[in-house]
Amino acid sequence: MIELTVGIPMFRAKYIGWLPMESLIRQEDIDFEWELIIIEELSNSEVFGLDNIMKYKESLKNVGCVEIKYTPLKAWIPLAEKHRRLGQATAETSRIYASNAADNYSAPKRLARHYEAFKENIQCHLPTKGVYYSLSENIAYVRDTDHSHRKDDVAGIARCSKSMRKIQTSKKLTAIDMWMWQQHIKIARETGSTVAIKIDDSDNWKYGLNVRGFNNISDLNFSKVKFNKERAPYPVDEIKKHIPAEVMKRLKDSCVNLGKHKRSFS
Repeated sequence: MIELTVGIPMFRAKYIGWLPMESLIRQEDIDFEWELIIIEELSNSEVFGLDNIMKYKESLKNVGCVEIKYTPLKAWIPLAEKHRRLGQATAETSRIYASNAADNYSAPKRLARHYEAFKENIQCHLPTKGVYYSLSENIAYVRDTDHSHRKDDVAGIARCSKSMRKIQTSKKLTAIDMWMWQQHIKIARETGSTVAIKIDDSDNWKYGLNVRGFNNISDLNFSKVKFNKERAPYPVDEIKKHIPAEVMKRLKDSCVNLGKHKRSFS
């Protein structure tokens, strides 16, 4: 029985779509069944594609993934609408929805920690920190939500699948985490309840990585980031201690593809 869903919205992910897949085949302590759902436009030349996804089928099966669902899109749709469709596609038995951007590497114990957290009656499992890495500059920072009013603004969140199946359509392109947060609150209020949250204050965040490429491999830099308590500089050498060497090498090799397209939502 599928109890957890990983949803990946891909967009021009030809050069980076391998990153979340490599993190998913390295998941640890899995004693439950889960599914992977990917949605992606086929209307451009930078598609990651079903063939590349299915190369990971057996490795995913070895860590509890019992079903892969792939939704090809003929035309571009907004990111919020992608998440709505991903939510609707979750198995009816799925209790946990873990969104994973196409440019994010999830920590090995991420899914197991979500599963453990949702044994309690919660609707959201939140990490407090995340490592953000600029490929073009080879610099990083830590996003620390302890010092932010936006507790949901960090990668690695798990949400209630039941609520994900109810979120409304939207044309939003940015601030998607905030939009989904607002949707969950709205749904909870309609049922006379509240959104119960469990915070993950472990060091699990150190083993994940956010490349910040807008779900592709955009040449994004941190030159304009104002470092403070909320965004603190983070040594790249620390990243190398926690992310597999072969993954870091492949990221470095991927730098030749930076700048092949500009930041674009469509």
